[in-house]
Amino acid sequence: MIKLSINTSKSQFPLRIARGTPQERIQKAVSYTDRFFENIIDCFQNGDVSPKKFESVLKKTAGSKVGIEIDQSSNRGGITYRNYTENGEQIGYAILLPYNTFSQKISKMTTKTFMHEVFHFFDHLLNPKYNKRIHNLINSGYNTYDIGAFYNKNIYTKENLTSKTLNDFLEGRPAQEQIDCLQYFRHGLKLEQNAYTKTAKYQQMMENYYKDSINYHETPYRYGEYNLPKKIKLIEKKLAQILTTERAKIQNSVI
Repeated sequence: MIKLSINTSKSQFPLRIARGTPQERIQKAVSYTDRFFENIIDCFQNGDVSPKKFESVLKKTAGSKVGIEIDQSSNRGGITYRNYTENGEQIGYAILLPYNTFSQKISKMTTKTFMHEVFHFFDHLLNPKYNKRIHNLINSGYNTYDIGAFYNKNIYTKENLTSKTLNDFLEGRPAQEQIDCLQYFRHGLKLEQNAYTKTAKYQQMMENYYKDSINYHETPYRYGEYNLPKKIKLIEKKLAQILTTERAKIQNSVI
């Protein structure tokens, strides 16, 4: 099995930039995202923006050698994922975005989508632990397809998450695997919560900037339907229980 590795210069900011508390890093991600918006907004003066132009502005805003590729998504949504070589080395990120059917370029009317993904991009660059955590999960030999499928079906969804559903999934797994899964779920939801709350403003800002040429308005994301805070709290409670139990086992074995 190929072991995943990471090209740090292409996948994360240098420590001198990324250093700080979790809240400070989030604020840095907000600052970079704001800067990108300022850099891209005038590019729509002559219509839709080409993927290459979008990619160029994003690289310039990042101001480093990070790897980024922009491509077309298969639907109206967007997604940011890690980019790997055939040898399992992470060489940055790829962002899939919806294109205008006619121009095959990126429309200002998808601002809420592309700014959501741009925030994810900077959030990842400023938090190396995100990459380390997912790499550890995969390199440990866990059934990551099973874990990812559960996350998509039961965690990052508008459906309610119950303790029973979570416990049933964790049942029979070793304690360390349970801990790794819960941390993966928690950080996945926190990533989405940050992206939704920090980028809600941009679609309205874009429409206000081009109010003389826009004839309709996009509906804001209704991310409250995902119940992210409630799910995060439930996952953190379960994680705390397992950690407390495992620490007690270690202390008892020492005694």
